[in-house]
Amino acid sequence: MNISYSKIHSFLHCPLSYKFAYIDKITPSTAPQIEEGIIAHKILEGLGKREKKERIIEELVKEGKDVNAVLKIEDIIL
Repeated sequence: MNISYSKIHSFLHCPLSYKFAYIDKITPSTAPQIEEGIIAHKILEGLGKREKKERIIEELVKEGKDVNAVLKIEDIIL
């Protein structure tokens, strides 16, 4: 049995919730607002990664790196 802080906290807060989550493996349904938030966060995370990738490529080009090498790096980063 794996014991973690979150499991202990869950049990102390609500033993029935602990039972549903960790023993019965029942996952609660997600409210539409929560799902929308998760989607929004994933979109923002993707945009951030793309912007970071573009900044790295721009810096390499400014440093005079070989364009073909930069494109290979772009494929690796993506």
